[in-house]
Amino acid sequence: MNTLSLKPLVYTFQPALKPLASLLKPVLVLNRNWQPINVATVARALIMLWNASAKIVDPVDYQLYDWSDWSRLVPDRDEPFEA
Repeated sequence: MNTLSLKPLVYTFQPALKPLASLLKPVLVLNRNWQPINVATVARALIMLWNASAKIVDPVDYQLYDWSDWSRLVPDRDEPFEA
């Protein structure tokens, strides 16, 4: 009798889950007075940015970016980047 051996699907999808984990990391949400008002996920923050209801604050020089400006930025060579 010939038996068929199948791998569990969990092993197939594990590499695909790593990028999703980055979208669940916390992001601090500030109001117009720069006061913290909420903690959101990266995914929610990106939606707020896309809808123009939020901007990104550069932690180095406090420059503000909207979606069109931020999406064109390229990380520096020595800048940490998580994929």
